[in-house]
Amino acid sequence: MKKRLLTMAIVLLLSLGLIQTKAYAIEAKLTAEEMKTAKEATVNQNCSINWVEDMDYEIYKVTIPQRGIFKITTDKLISKTFGALETRVAIYDANGSLLWECRDDNKDIVSPTYCVGLGSGNYYVLVEIIMSDSAWGKSSTHQFAFEPTNYAEIESNSTKETATQIVTDMAYTGWIGYGFGEINHLTDGRDIYKVNLIKGNTYKLICDVEKTCNTTICLMSEKDKNICDYWEDLEIGDMEKGESEPFTATYTGEYYISIYNYGGDQYKYSLEVRTINKGLETPKISSLKAGKKSFTLKWKKVKCNGYQIQYATNKQMKKAVTKTIKKAGTTKLQVKKLKGKKKYYVRIRSYRNEKGKKKYSEWSAVKPVTTKR
Repeated sequence: MKKRLLTMAIVLLLSLGLIQTKAYAIEAKLTAEEMKTAKEATVNQNCSINWVEDMDYEIYKVTIPQRGIFKITTDKLISKTFGALETRVAIYDANGSLLWECRDDNKDIVSPTYCVGLGSGNYYVLVEIIMSDSAWGKSSTHQFAFEPTNYAEIESNSTKETATQIVTDMAYTGWIGYGFGEINHLTDGRDIYKVNLIKGNTYKLICDVEKTCNTTICLMSEKDKNICDYWEDLEIGDMEKGESEPFTATYTGEYYISIYNYGGDQYKYSLEVRTINKGLETPKISSLKAGKKSFTLKWKKVKCNGYQIQYATNKQMKKAVTKTIKKAGTTKLQVKKLKGKKKYYVRIRSYRNEKGKKKYSEWSAVKPVTTKR
């Protein structure tokens, strides 16, 4: 009875923070000595740790052969007093800088698996036990596994500057979360991706997550490319069944996707930016030849209802004259009655008739031509 009361008192004092347990604090940088003495390990390998006195953690050096998902499964030690001992895993890059960490304080999970997306290269893996003095004299095992894929997130990607680059129309796999249990103050609460979209194209955001109630997904654009930290949320509608409302890119360039985890627990998700409808193709000028007080323009045919051609005596196209071609099969235009020995600037775009209105492509590059006398 006295032993039971003593155990209950120790647990209470620990919960109140009145007794300090020995635990290694995850550092932002490994020391040169820690990197030098790290144990060599390979992917798809089982490892064993003998927890001797004053030992809190073990560090391994692992080479990831290509982009993919790295998985670490730890078998937790069981203490008679505290039950399953909390574990923590951290990943450092080749220079010893912290990339990612995750922990488990869920007593019901005895073999947690931590998953992290990584690119190819050398990494250091730190495995730690909280309340390590309860582990001294015991041994535990853990396994490293690797799933190669070119369509995985790459940690650390919690900021715009470190965003994972993706392409449209491909599904990417990611993992997000601090750990397992009531943890909400560690890394990997947000994943950010960047994707290049084309002005006029319509897209849909597809995201399949295991815990939708804990997730916020947002598409963002740079409002001003000269102010890199200023983002504007796009109105793409609420996510229903993992899909956003269709949205049209307002400019050609980079867009960002932010996935935020409110709950803490680590879980898997897939992400895709799917092209729903491509915008109009911009025709390319194939030749521009000068004539006597005239020029002849030729271009490559695109799928559309017609074309607009503009020409002006300045590169900024101020006070430009516009010619409309109403046949999509036409690929040549001669412009006459111009001034001789005069330089003109020419550009072209396509259009499509939609609900009584014309939808235009982007203008082609401006090209110069000097008429003959």
